[in-house]
Amino acid sequence: GRSQIVTRDVADVIEWIMPSLMKIFTSGDKVVQFEPQGPEDVEMAKQSTDYVNYVVMRQNPGFSIIYQWFKDALLQKNGIVKHYWDDSSETLREEYKNLTEEEFTALLMDDDVEVKQHTENGGEEDELGIQPQQVTHDVIVNRTYDDGQVRIEAVPPEEFLIDKYAKSIDTARFVAHRVKRTKSELIEQGYPKSKIDGVFNNDEADYKAERLARFSHEQDNSPEGDIDDGIWVTECYLRVDYDNDGIAELRKVTKVGDELLDNEAVDSVPFSSLTPIPMPHKFYGLSIYDLISDLQLIKTTLMRNLLDNMYLTNNGRYEVVEGQANLDDLMTSRPGGIVRVRTPGAVNPLGTPQLDQNSFNMLGYLDSIREERTGVSKNSMGLSEGGLKSHQTATGVGQVMTAAQQKIELIAR
Repeated sequence: GRSQIVTRDVADVIEWIMPSLMKIFTSGDKVVQFEPQGPEDVEMAKQSTDYVNYVVMRQNPGFSIIYQWFKDALLQKNGIVKHYWDDSSETLREEYKNLTEEEFTALLMDDDVEVKQHTENGGEEDELGIQPQQVTHDVIVNRTYDDGQVRIEAVPPEEFLIDKYAKSIDTARFVAHRVKRTKSELIEQGYPKSKIDGVFNNDEADYKAERLARFSHEQDNSPEGDIDDGIWVTECYLRVDYDNDGIAELRKVTKVGDELLDNEAVDSVPFSSLTPIPMPHKFYGLSIYDLISDLQLIKTTLMRNLLDNMYLTNNGRYEVVEGQANLDDLMTSRPGGIVRVRTPGAVNPLGTPQLDQNSFNMLGYLDSIREERTGVSKNSMGLSEGGLKSHQTATGVGQVMTAAQQKIELIAR
């Protein structure tokens, strides 16, 4: 019988910031542009700009990646993306019918094709017995595609691991990506089937708070409710003196449970991070949630009390003389309901004190604090009701917009 409302201050502010950020980075025809340092660099800079924009926005879902990257950062301190060269192959089933002899021969000459089923049709005389029918072929093949390309993907924050004393990804001693893969995906990536078949799954990562919260609105958010029979794979990048020369080098180690799938030297760590409010000398910055979570909690508490007060006003408590009133009638609240009493005055409503008007003013005060902290104000969300009054100058309106947008511009920069 009590209010369970939770105000949406964090969600509202993030959703108001997102359009501004997305407009800055994705509204033009170029997501990234290379600047030439000298006259000899002009043509190379142009080609690099065209190619990288093609890779980000055409080969990869660039808009979706950037959107997820920004929203992760605004909500959970840091947004992470992974970028790497994907040379894994893909095998697709293809079916052909009524191929001529020449078409069938050309298909067999393709090294990427494996015939799984073949049926030859024709070669017999027609109904009049004059000439043989043309031979055709029905065939089912598996075709393997080995097209390598740059992959860019947003990494859920709970899947990203980093040394807690790290200042950046480039200088961290340990960085890892813990992701769920099926055995089939691991085999496609080139890992030996003998190793994959013997691994066991550690379900500890299924119970991380962030992962459970992410799927809390699904019908079944338990690990047993996962559709795939995946296993958690940890792809680690660490600096270690593996060759005993006294100098630590960067190595990639992939593990499942206690089984090591690979251990090789690499040139770089394939992750990039951004944060809306960087903190000096720390990898993790602050999120919008960190800025206004306390205000959301206070507003939630105030709103619950205001609603509870309204509930009691509409359906309050009663003073009842024991034995002089029908309690079942009192417990059933409905418009026009009847309460049977034995003596007049046996039931009297208890007064519900009305909350002071300052309670509503407090909500407005909290909103003003939120505007100061985030730069998202009612004046910058669109035209206010007095936005077009004659006494307001264009300069004055511009100053309000500029002041409100400075923090968002700083986040973008």
